[in-house]
Amino acid sequence: MKNLYFIRHGLSEANKAGIWSGSLLNTPLAPEGHEQAKHAGANAHANGLSFDIIVSSPMDRAHQTAKHVSSAINYPHENIILHDSFIERSFGELEGISGSAELSASYGQDESSIDIYQDVERLADLQWRAQEALNYLHTLPHDNVLVVAHGAFGRALRRAVNKEPLNTPIVPIPNAEIIKLI
Repeated sequence: MKNLYFIRHGLSEANKAGIWSGSLLNTPLAPEGHEQAKHAGANAHANGLSFDIIVSSPMDRAHQTAKHVSSAINYPHENIILHDSFIERSFGELEGISGSAELSASYGQDESSIDIYQDVERLADLQWRAQEALNYLHTLPHDNVLVVAHGAFGRALRRAVNKEPLNTPIVPIPNAEIIKLI
């Protein structure tokens, strides 16, 4: 793997509603999210980006995004690899509820701040999973890899790529924007 690209799914119905949605809430893309994903694919095509392989979270919002991007770059949908390692972090008991301003602000400063809630995937466990996913990606014989996944997972993957500690300041990953990690 020479080049690793990442895209967070387009705006989901849960994102639009302002509710916590991790691995337990399989929310689809909102209409705006479909448009964002199509636009991202069109931008990739216009900029001459091509991917030898697309690996996606199997969650609807990510898989729908992967399909839109693949359509724009003439990559066959049936060649998208769906891999469970790329699912979003479980937000446990927070899933499906609206995030309070205080909770959201705390999480925006320190992703481990929600580790105290029941059934939340601990940040350290998410980081371990992201490292394992990166190890998997390195086993692929392809030069240009696109990963389609989620915000918290994407930040963990970026930390793994850059060998950054868990307390690295948070840089949000916008919806439906292809970024180069390697």
